[in-house]
Amino acid sequence: MIRIGYILGILLLLGKLHSLQAKEPISLPEDFKKALLGKGIAVLEDTSNILEITDLNTVENQRFISWDRNNFHLGHATTTHWLKFYLQNQAPSERSLVLEVVNPYLYEFSFYTVGQDTIKADTTGIRFPFSTRQQLMHRPGGKHRNFQFAIQLPAQDSVICYLRFPPSRYPLNFQLYLWDSEYRATNQQRSEDYILNSFFLLCLVYLLILGVAIYITKFHYYWLYFAYAFLGTFVVFSDLGLGFRYLWPWSTYIQQIILPIIFYVYLVTVTLFVLHNYDAAR
Repeated sequence: MIRIGYILGILLLLGKLHSLQAKEPISLPEDFKKALLGKGIAVLEDTSNILEITDLNTVENQRFISWDRNNFHLGHATTTHWLKFYLQNQAPSERSLVLEVVNPYLYEFSFYTVGQDTIKADTTGIRFPFSTRQQLMHRPGGKHRNFQFAIQLPAQDSVICYLRFPPSRYPLNFQLYLWDSEYRATNQQRSEDYILNSFFLLCLVYLLILGVAIYITKFHYYWLYFAYAFLGTFVVFSDLGLGFRYLWPWSTYIQQIILPIIFYVYLVTVTLFVLHNYDAAR
């Protein structure tokens, strides 16, 4: 009897969670490709910092407010924030989706999908090694620099999605994108690779030409400018999350401290170059 009661309690909880739907569900037509999620997303600020996914059946829908902007700027939050949205598949076939959280420096957060009889959870962030992330891209080493989550949505079915952001040591500023998984892995990824590869290739060529010019002209104090240009490129590389992906994927500590260190050294080289150039002009 105890086991039966426990099972019935779990099923009742799942039913209540699934009934806590956003006021305006996000309908996915058959030709859906992508969507920026922001306005209309339900947001709850948990000032007690104790609510868990299993507690949301006691939370009244009125406590969630409708977000009125496309971006999420929660700043240095000292409270827990819950985001909730409801996906509805209008297509006659199963949909494979990707939710992408755009900010590679989020410390820790969790993503939940609540169906009719299941709760799936995934916790990620730079607190965890890069190797723990889901691999959604259809290619070797396809784990993305942003945070991505797979969502399988059967035909004519629906699911409630929750994001939980506990108090963080870093600003909670991010964007949410929902993609068709095939479109994200092909068209969008090709465009992204083209832009990033072109940018960093141009930076590399510029640094190479600059280094050769400094070596030939023997204007040695311009090596400070070279360092400034190199560090500026490296700041962009790290800020995009590419350093964590390619250079130190095993070290969460480096990922947490590297950007302020690089930026500090970057400012020092700029200052030294300006001062040296000013002295030379005098």
